[in-house]
Amino acid sequence: YVTVRGLSERYATTSLNGARLPSPEPERKVVPLDLFPSGLLQSITTAKNFTPDLPGDFSGARVDIRTREFPASRQVSYSLGMGANLLATGKQVMSAPTEGREWLGLAGGDRQLPGLVQEFGNFASQSPTQLQTNEMVRSFRNVWRPLGTTGSPNLSGSVSVGGSDPIMGRDIGYLASLTYSRSQELRDREVRAYPD
Repeated sequence: YVTVRGLSERYATTSLNGARLPSPEPERKVVPLDLFPSGLLQSITTAKNFTPDLPGDFSGARVDIRTREFPASRQVSYSLGMGANLLATGKQVMSAPTEGREWLGLAGGDRQLPGLVQEFGNFASQSPTQLQTNEMVRSFRNVWRPLGTTGSPNLSGSVSVGGSDPIMGRDIGYLASLTYSRSQELRDREVRAYPD
């Protein structure tokens, strides 16, 4: 994330090749810059002052990310990274149960509402009886209890491929990139209390 002049990310805007980027996080205005593999970047420009050619909706900074042009010849670049959180890696930590391809950030079919709950919809047309309510509650997956697991190291990797090849008599430029990262964080000594 970008912090300029000591102001948090909500005061900065991010654009890609001049086009404003929306935030992937629903409750924050921030654009995480680790979404962009370094192999795809040509330059990053930060503007802290207002100029007539820029939108004026920032008070901290405007970050403009420029991607590379299509390379004239085929290029492949890759990177691997590994790290450790001394509070979590190799130690007993609590984690949430996962299903299917959730390690890729893709929700599985097991996360869907059970069929019995879907039948009632938004409960506006009919109200379930107590017996039906109990059946609906029991139809959900029992994943309310965290699992005790061993903390794994933080991993990251990226691959970028670009070039220009003749296709049907014309040179076609291409640039593709894939990035994956996995990290663990630990909240230590947090206490939740309710006043009497």
